[in-house]
Amino acid sequence: MGGSDYSQELKALCAEGSQIRKPPPPWQCKKSGCHGGVDDMIARLCYKEGMAGMWVYVCGACSTVHHNHNQRPPEAELLERIEAQRKRDNEKHAQSKARKAASTQRKAEAKRKAADERKRKAEEKKRKAEEKKRNLEEKKRNLEEAVRQAEDAERTQQQQFQDEERARQLQEEEDERELQRKEEEKVKEDRRDRERKMRAKRRDRAQRAVNQAKKAAQKTHEARERLRSFTEGKKTRAREEACASRAEMSHDGDEHSEGSTPNSTSDELEDNGVPSTSVFADRRNRSEGWPSAERADKDDGAHSEKLQLVFWSKKWEQPLTVEMTTRGDGKVVLADHECVRRNETPNDSFQRWAEVTSYWVAVPSKRTVIHYDADTTTLLVRKDTVEPCVGLAQHISKLQMARMVAEMGAEAAEDFLKDMRAAIADRKRTPGTVWVVVWYNESDFPEAYPLQSTGKKLRFTDLTKHPRLRAGDAIEFWNTHSTDWTPWDLSAMSTCIHGGDTVLVRKSDARSLPLLGLELEALAMSIEEESDADGGAGGSSRDVNRVRSPSVEVMDGPPPGYKRPVRDARA
Repeated sequence: MGGSDYSQELKALCAEGSQIRKPPPPWQCKKSGCHGGVDDMIARLCYKEGMAGMWVYVCGACSTVHHNHNQRPPEAELLERIEAQRKRDNEKHAQSKARKAASTQRKAEAKRKAADERKRKAEEKKRKAEEKKRNLEEKKRNLEEAVRQAEDAERTQQQQFQDEERARQLQEEEDERELQRKEEEKVKEDRRDRERKMRAKRRDRAQRAVNQAKKAAQKTHEARERLRSFTEGKKTRAREEACASRAEMSHDGDEHSEGSTPNSTSDELEDNGVPSTSVFADRRNRSEGWPSAERADKDDGAHSEKLQLVFWSKKWEQPLTVEMTTRGDGKVVLADHECVRRNETPNDSFQRWAEVTSYWVAVPSKRTVIHYDADTTTLLVRKDTVEPCVGLAQHISKLQMARMVAEMGAEAAEDFLKDMRAAIADRKRTPGTVWVVVWYNESDFPEAYPLQSTGKKLRFTDLTKHPRLRAGDAIEFWNTHSTDWTPWDLSAMSTCIHGGDTVLVRKSDARSLPLLGLELEALAMSIEEESDADGGAGGSSRDVNRVRSPSVEVMDGPPPGYKRPVRDARA
């Protein structure tokens, strides 16, 4: 605020008693280079807030302001009056400024309204001109339309009879086609109904045959177990009698011979004629090992049987398939077979496929005894480091097919599997849809239902949309990269990437999974088709027998505390 902006009342209050407080002028200008003296100094009275009523000297030569800090300030009562007057002046100035702004706004509003009125009148004038033009054009179009309608009416009247006749002919043809189409639809529907009923009857017949075959197989197994126990008892008694007789003969020979050395056979027998434990300990110390299955056959005279061994020893390679001879007692040792010894490395451990539980179960070493059922014809074994197992789906399918043929008969099994393959192939596959195949209970057939996925991502919690799955259920999903079941928890907020168009899921308490081989074959086929579509001729150079990509991969990692399951070989 300049000197002219201060009111006369404020200036008068500041000048009151100022002559008494006026300090003497400085003798010389303080600015370097300036030669101004006391005569050049001009006294100025201050009106600014904080300096009201005080004097400063301005050099007339260079305009430098000189403050005398030793001058006496105005009295407190005078300063209060000055500041009160300043406050009143500021209020008056603000009111004046507000009045000017309001006046300016009113003038601008009036100008704007006048401009809007002029614009409105111009638009009204233009609208009336356009409306008049449209009316003229409408009258012209109406006249032309009337002329055209008259011409059309004349032409219509001439062709009306021909059009009605043509319409009657078309209607008759349409009625005939509709009647024929309904008859064809009825025939197709009847055929589909017959096929559905026939399929349902075959499925029911097959299920009944499976149940009956299971009961018969259980009874046969029990009878075989009793027969085996009886046979082994007879063999044990015969060995004990032979050992006892040899011991008696050796004892008699020692009594009749004088000074002879002790018989080695009697040294290795206990009192009851059975070889002592020290003899087997000496054999182990000499690295002779326990008798093999082939030597046991010759010693015991037990009947032998053929068993096929499918052995995966290397990653991404087809398995070795060999036929081995066993003693027929439901036991086999991997160390007794050349294909295992030839492909083993130190500290190898193995896994075998348990058909009853549909799991890989642990075989800690090659000398572990593997137990199998009397109906088993093939053993699937792999090193526990081999992932994936190429061709596992086909071998599981063969195992399940052999079981079904044994339980249902060849013809019924073929018909049933044909219907199941057709049902899997009939699943509607669209982009963004993934089919989830779930085994709920033991020995129950799986249920398949579609889910929507984003690209190739599917959240595990999406599975709870199915009415028979709940959050917190313990499930396992099939991973074709490891060719094994991976446990999971539906409450885990995780995402998986799936290959192909199918995800195989089982509840953890489900065992003996029917149709697992067919579902694995269909899954492998869909992954192959997808890989071929993505890669084409210039795609991956991997061998055609190898698995192209995993069915399911976990993105967010396993749930807290997850460890890969190690199942007992006796499962």
